[in-house]
Amino acid sequence: MPFDQFPHGCCGDTSELLAAFLTDEGLGIFRYVSGWREDDSTSHAWLEQECVVVDVTADQFEDCIGRPFVTTDRTWHTQFLRRQDARENGDFREAGEPPHLVNAYAKLTKHLLTG
Repeated sequence: MPFDQFPHGCCGDTSELLAAFLTDEGLGIFRYVSGWREDDSTSHAWLEQECVVVDVTADQFEDCIGRPFVTTDRTWHTQFLRRQDARENGDFREAGEPPHLVNAYAKLTKHLLTG
């Protein structure tokens, strides 16, 4: 399962799922951003909308500012500028609906609706 070690190694999939959920909740489209640290040791992915950063897996890093967060301060994320990539719409459904994310989203939304 891709989420067995959450949040470690789950930032990309989690960001794409969260973008879908936020869109479905009427909060607009969130940009998917990913990049590598300067030394190419680690990569990371998160969401952005205008000047807001949404990152629910940053706590996988020892130097993280803390728990998952929503912020306008991009300072911590600037370390992932090497080979940075972005998609204007982070929703996984815009990226071809990978089957593991389709299944995860169905389980997630079912759980949220039924408690």
